[in-house]
Amino acid sequence: MSCQKDAQSEYAMEPTEAHLFGRWKLVKTTTSDGAKILEVNTESENYIISFDTTGKVKSSDFPCEGTYDVYFDKVEDVGNHNLVVQFSNCQPSYNRWYSISGSANAILIDDNTLVINSYWCDEGCARTYRRLR
Repeated sequence: MSCQKDAQSEYAMEPTEAHLFGRWKLVKTTTSDGAKILEVNTESENYIISFDTTGKVKSSDFPCEGTYDVYFDKVEDVGNHNLVVQFSNCQPSYNRWYSISGSANAILIDDNTLVINSYWCDEGCARTYRRLR
């Protein structure tokens, strides 16, 4: 007789307090050319961002810590750019269009799903993140 342990997901599954704090993994990007929508599974890229309670942010593409401001009271107006992330002391170690740096529109879909849209993208450039355990 043997027991098999269920493989645990790397993602948070339990309800959490709906906030930005914690570690997040990019799982999907969505873009459009105006005619069709292209969704790409990006889990294998292992792009991780983390937000702490003091306004500090870390990202896979920056070697230093940055800062962020988020205003979820502006979530209804996409043009308000309710998330601003800055890395003032370093340059990215690689450039990705989905980098967390800059101004964006962030929405918590549920406790463990975060969607960020770049403010400069008029055809839709959504980045979907899942909260890590």
